[in-house]
Amino acid sequence: MRDIILDDLERKGLILLVDDVPKNLQVLAAILYQEGYEIAMADRGKAALEMMENIVPDMILLDIMMPEMDGFEVCRRIKENPKFQDIPIIFLTARHETETIIKGFEAGASDYLTKPFNALELISRVRTHLQLRQRTYMLLELNSNLEEKVKERTAQLEAAYEKLSKLDTAKSYFLGLLSHELNTPLNEIKGFSIILNSIVEDSDAKEFIGYIRESSERLIKFAEMSLLITSLKSNKYQMQDVETDIHYLIDETIFNFNDIANQKNIVLQKQYGECKNIINVDPSLIKTAFDIVLSNSIKYSPNQKNIYIQTFDDEEFLHIEFIDEGPGFSENSLENIFELFNTTELLNHKEGLGLGLATTKFIVDFHSGKINVSNNEAEGARVTLSLPLNINFES
Repeated sequence: MRDIILDDLERKGLILLVDDVPKNLQVLAAILYQEGYEIAMADRGKAALEMMENIVPDMILLDIMMPEMDGFEVCRRIKENPKFQDIPIIFLTARHETETIIKGFEAGASDYLTKPFNALELISRVRTHLQLRQRTYMLLELNSNLEEKVKERTAQLEAAYEKLSKLDTAKSYFLGLLSHELNTPLNEIKGFSIILNSIVEDSDAKEFIGYIRESSERLIKFAEMSLLITSLKSNKYQMQDVETDIHYLIDETIFNFNDIANQKNIVLQKQYGECKNIINVDPSLIKTAFDIVLSNSIKYSPNQKNIYIQTFDDEEFLHIEFIDEGPGFSENSLENIFELFNTTELLNHKEGLGLGLATTKFIVDFHSGKINVSNNEAEGARVTLSLPLNINFES
């Protein structure tokens, strides 16, 4: 066994080189050492594992074809240790077969380089994965700080909660203040994800960054919805009284969600009855309600199903129904579906369901209307929004 550590340069990261050919180790070490990296070297897989009992490298360049223990086995053993799971491993291989490359990724590798390798490509790959690892740590730290801020703010809100005389007032206060405090850090996370996506080249990393951005946008939407609920409950919302074509609003909603539905091969079918479809409403609020209900219908519908949006009226109300062919609502969900802070809902949370439909109910109530949620006899769920044909906004 031979192992060497070169650490007399300003630290940019410690890279462990594992290869049974001394010349390969010398070439790799010379290239990376000139770039300012610390180098550790091992000429056997077992020697590398023993070395890692005393050091934690920032990256590992690992040869596949070695005696006694090949690179796949070394990689698997490293990844089995939670202490080393986030260390990027780049395989060095002279083989170009797809099976070999796939086997390397399955063992836990982050990337691969084929021999003979190009020095510039080597440096670029190493720099990219080390930067990605560093930025991942930054995001984790940012997330940790965000959690601490949320815990701190939540504690303050809980203290205020106890001083309020009515539970409904406390709920509104909690939603409004929490969403306000979350907006800044959430927008920072979203901004960081956009920056990262523009500088990272690795497709897998881009996919993970996309998940971060999607999650932050979802939370921002949550904060905005919370603020809307607060303004509605506190009667601070400035209601608009506009003669509105409800069919036009439905058409607009369907158009906005068509791409999302197409991704699941879901067909959005409208079935308008001969009814009074032009009534006085706040178009922005009603459009928000339609967006929430249709978004939920698409989210919980299986692929290649239909969603029907139909309208009809009676002497008092214009009814708008959203009917899907998904799994429907559980009995517990139906009992508590419009409650904002029901304990069971929080412990068994289904993303976007409770708060969204609670918001929809506030919007419909604000229009002196009704909302009904039920399961169909065969399959799927039915959400019916009933808006009065003659609305009195002052009531």
